Amino acid sequence: MARRILVIGISGGLHYNEILSGVLMGYFSARNMGEMTYVGQKRSMPTFFSQRKTTRITLSDFPWESLPEYDVIITLGQTGSYELTFDDKGSRHFAFPSSPDNMTDAQVKTVTEFVRKGKGCVAIHTAGLSFNKEFNNMIGGRFITHDPIHEFTVEIEDDKDPITQGLESFKTVDELFVSEHDIHAIHVLLHAEYEGRKNPLAWTKSYGEGRVAYVALGHDLRTFLNPSFLKVVERSTLWATRDI
Repeated sequence: MARRILVIGISGGLHYNEILSGVLMGYFSARNMGEMTYVGQKRSMPTFFSQRKTTRITLSDFPWESLPEYDVIITLGQTGSYELTFDDKGSRHFAFPSSPDNMTDAQVKTVTEFVRKGKGCVAIHTAGLSFNKEFNNMIGGRFITHDPIHEFTVEIEDDKDPITQGLESFKTVDELFVSEHDIHAIHVLLHAEYEGRKNPLAWTKSYGEGRVAYVALGHDLRTFLNPSFLKVVERSTLWATRDI
């Protein structure tokens, strides 16, 4: 089946997600995953990834009325503004003000309705930030905190699922995202140990008539170049489009 894939690289103005999106799209192009459209930030976007099956467009120029023509959205972000304060383990404050680099609430609603009506969404890492309540409801959770970047082992929770079947546990250097979620509403695929308990790092769920996968991994290239991570995202996309 020919897939039309919309990749959204914006996330509160975080420019690094442009690079990560490029790596993912280069991988998808090599795997012949389908026709891709990339929605990026207003600033200049990197061009190192394959253009063979890719159309690039800035957020302000994307025709949202064309969204139903796509099969699946892969997104590293959602909308702003957003403020985040860490506790005494490492007090830091981030503020992502509203800007042309952020989706509006109306655009996010277009995305959630797209999925609700039967399409797919694969949300990665910063897509779990608490920008928009309904978006977090759609993906099944919201970010709470993370440890400093370190190496940890990602374990396979369900080795019978088509997304994780045949994969083995793997190590990565990343932010270990901790999310608030309803464990009864999601199907956990990956986890890592956090403070002596299993912490879900990837899961799937339904949303209306659509399918959603969330992968909490993916801070930088150390994870995005990990073959196991890329395989999980690839299979999550196939699952979301009902190809597996």
